[in-house]
Amino acid sequence: MKLLTVILLLILIDVCISSSEARQNRRGRRSDSSHSSHNSHHHKPGPTGATGATGPTGATGETGATGPTGPTGETGATGPTGPTGDTGATGPTGTGETGATGPTGATGETGATGPTGATGETGATGPTGATGETGATGPTGATGPTGPTGATGESGTPFNRPLNCPDGWERNSTSCYKCIDNERIDWFDALTYCQAEDANLVAIESLSEQMYLNSKIMLSNSTYETWWTAGTQSHEGYVWIGGQSFPTEDITTFSNWATGAPTDGFAVEINGDGIWQDGDPDNTNHFICEIQLAPPSGH
Repeated sequence: MKLLTVILLLILIDVCISSSEARQNRRGRRSDSSHSSHNSHHHKPGPTGATGATGPTGATGETGATGPTGPTGETGATGPTGPTGDTGATGPTGTGETGATGPTGATGETGATGPTGATGETGATGPTGATGETGATGPTGATGPTGPTGATGESGTPFNRPLNCPDGWERNSTSCYKCIDNERIDWFDALTYCQAEDANLVAIESLSEQMYLNSKIMLSNSTYETWWTAGTQSHEGYVWIGGQSFPTEDITTFSNWATGAPTDGFAVEINGDGIWQDGDPDNTNHFICEIQLAPPSGH
């Protein structure tokens, strides 16, 4: 824009200079004409001389001073708004440092005591305590009158009570024993096995008998196994079930139950330490058979 203005000014100055030179030339011609006219009154005009050659173009005059700046034009109308640029990529999220933990607030006052809750249901009945020791036997009462003689009963099957132990059995006191430690069967099969030998499953009726059986178990290859006995549950408690060698008897003269036993299991078993437990007769254990010997003659 400034360059265009300068060019226009130069053109204007050149026009002005040319106009000034033309006016001077016209004045000179009028002066010459006037002079010629004056002379015509005195001399006869001679012939017109030939036109002189055009003089050289004068030197370009100096650039005139820059004219004053024209008034500012009116502001053009606002152009339409350009399209919205694409949204720039989201900058990385800056992680600020964790502020210091504020001081602990004062402890609030204790709330009022709530109402007492409903009474809970009654708990299950605890296990039955161990049976107390048998009290001392009371004095024998007076003998009552002899009743009438009853009818003679049928002859019962005699028990198998030999004088000596069969081969393969071991004697201790008044009984013979056979420990079966090479197989494991359930209680019912163990009972059948002993009865087939004209014997019973073992009935432990004294501490000395218990100690003997403990020693046999310790010498076997099944110290950590369990063993079936003749003990079983009846409607009145636990009994030694009878068979080929002795009748059924209550377990009253001696017992060696584990703490908390019995717990309503059907059959009685002993562990490697000789402790009694009640268990499921369908379990499989080793077992011990017993034959009671006949008492010596005269007894």
